[in-house]
Order: sequence, then C-alpha cells, then structure tokens
Amino acid sequence: MKYCIFCGKQIKEGQKFCPYCGKPQSKMSNSTGSKSRGTGRNTGTAAQMKPARSTGKQKDSAHPEMGGSKKLRLLLIIIIIAAVLVAGGIVVIKTGLLDSILPGSRTETGQEDEDEDEDDRDGRDRDEDEELSAEEEEAEEEEVDLSDIDVDAVSDSYVEFTGVLTYAGDGYGVALDDACNIYAYDSDGEKVVMNAVDGIFLSEVGNWDVDDYLGEEVTVGGYIEVEDQNVTMVLEDFEGPEPAEDTAIHSYRIIVKDCTWEEAMQEAQEMGGYLARINSQEEYDTILTQLNAGDYSKYHFYLGGRRDSDGSDYYWVGTDNEFIGDSLNGSSSWCRSAWYDGEPSYADGDVAEDVMNLFCVGGTWYLNDSSMDLPGNYPNYLTGCVGYIVEIE
Repeated sequence: MKYCIFCGKQIKEGQKFCPYCGKPQSKMSNSTGSKSRGTGRNTGTAAQMKPARSTGKQKDSAHPEMGGSKKLRLLLIIIIIAAVLVAGGIVVIKTGLLDSILPGSRTETGQEDEDEDEDDRDGRDRDEDEELSAEEEEAEEEEVDLSDIDVDAVSDSYVEFTGVLTYAGDGYGVALDDACNIYAYDSDGEKVVMNAVDGIFLSEVGNWDVDDYLGEEVTVGGYIEVEDQNVTMVLEDFEGPEPAEDTAIHSYRIIVKDCTWEEAMQEAQEMGGYLARINSQEEYDTILTQLNAGDYSKYHFYLGGRRDSDGSDYYWVGTDNEFIGDSLNGSSSWCRSAWYDGEPSYADGDVAEDVMNLFCVGGTWYLNDSSMDLPGNYPNYLTGCVGYIVEIE
C-alpha cells in the first residue's frame, strides 16, 4: 500500500500525485510511513500509520477536504458576483424600458414628454400674453373717442380725401374741403390722433399725371401715416374732373391713305394733332364743308372714336386712347341724328366694328362704326378709298 508523504492518505500504486492534497509523490515509500505534519509519528507499518493531527496552527489548505472547500467557496462567490452583476444589468435595462414607457421618467422619451409639457405651458403662456396684449390694445382703443374721428386709418389703412390739388416747392398736396380729425399710425408705428387736419401731403404720386389738375378739385386715395406732424399719402388712386368738352373750331387735315385705325391715330399724333373729335354741330358742319369742297365722297375717314369690344357705347378718345366725355350714340348726344340709319351695328357679318368713321351716301355724310382695318377687311371694295381726319389745335 502507498500513502501520501504529505497528508498521509492512502493512494494507489504508481500515482505520482496525491488525489487528496495534490502533492507530488516522487519521494513516496512503498511500505514505510510518510513524513507528516504536526505532532503525529510514523509507526513503520501501514496498519499502525495514522494521519497527522493539526496543531491548530496549520493552514486549511494542508488538508485536501479543506482545500476543495475553499475552492468551492471561491467558485460560489464568483458565481454569486456574476449573478448579481447580471441581475443588476437586467434591472438597469428594465428600469430604462420602464422609464421610456412611464410618464415623468428622465429617459430621452421622458425628457421629450417633459419638453412637450413645457412647450404646452409656454404655448399657454403665449396665448395668455396675446390675450393680455389684445386686452391692452382694446383698452388703448377705448381711450380714443372714435365718435370724434372723421377718418380712421387704423381700422382701414386705405382712405380717400377730396380737395383742391396744390403744389408747393417741396411737392404736391391736397387742401381739404373740410378740416377733419384723423386717427392713424405715425412713422414709429404708434397710433396718434391728428385734429383739425386741413390738408395732406402727397409723398409719392407714382405715374399719375397730376399737373393738369392743379387748382382743380380731385379725389385721392391711398395709404397714409403721420410724419413730422404732417399727414402724408402714397398715392394709389387719383380722380380729377372730366376735361371740359372742347367745342372750339380748330384746323383739320384730311389724309387719304389705306391704313388701320391704330396707324391713323399714331400718325395724327406725329403731325402734332389727334384723330378728329367732333363735339358740336358747328364743328361737324365745319368739317363737312371742307370735305364737300374736295372730291372725297368715295372715301371712308377714320375719326377719333371707339367702343370697348364688349361695350355698346362709343366715345371720343384722348391721345392715350382713353375715353373722353359722354356717349356719342346715346339718346341725349348732340350727334345722335348724325348716325347712319341702323348704326352703330357693332358688326358687319363676321367683321367686328369697334371704331368710328365718316362716310358719304347719296351726297350726305354720316357717322358710322367700322372695322379697325377697312382696306384689309374689304380689299375689293375699299382699297384706295380709306383715309383719316387730323384735328390740330
């Protein structure tokens, strides 16, 4: 029999290490007792061999049972620590998931919830501020006695005034017919009341040709503000009196030329005049006398009158092709009896008739409406028989 030379445990023959204490057995004896620790003795025989006793000062690792127990405890401690770490990780993960789900948590989602709540509070605060601002504005407006205001440019920024157009060295103005109280914004955006305003200044007139109306009563419309104690307007609309009807007898040029009405109008202005505008029976008779003095009975002469393509009334036009005066084919017009029977007809078959001309039938001249391109629309009938009358003041 063999015994471990360190722990005294019986081992098998040929084993190089003790299965109990793990010590090498290179010095192990087949029959003699082994060296033991503590106070025990070797008896020399296997039967008399006893395991060594501990003196109490020996380390636990001296015995195989104690060494295995220590390793087992260490393994258990490692397993417990690992389990604790794993459990802690699960708790952290679960806590994160719960925080992301439960309101009021400090996770990213929870933070977004709090941000949304804060935004809602901010929104309510803004609404309350706006309500307060509105109330303050209403309170401010209540302080202004609008019953004394003639022109409220705060509620309606576009306003109109009527008065006499004037010009000073620094620009145009309108002297109002009646002084008025104006409620408007100043250049700083503050609401102000201007009392007893008797005139306004036109800060901009745009493309309006207002010089012809100086000293005349006009109506102006636009947007105003108070600047340097003056009410100023950027002109948006302008209306002056209708030009007085010119009944004077001028000079007239009779032009024979195949052309369109637009070409005749342009050429008349280049000559220093305009297509004839006949405003009285006396002027009409003057032109007819000049026509009858020449051999013009076969000609169709354009005059300076037209209608809108969708309208039925004819008017004389100015140099900008704008309507002037009253309708020429109305029942109250001086020239209603001068129209040829059944005219104006507004069309000749498929040809639209939008402009006025003079033509002769049986030795008598009549007003008529015609197309804008007589030689083009009637080449077989009117080629070489078209012209226009130029009036020069």
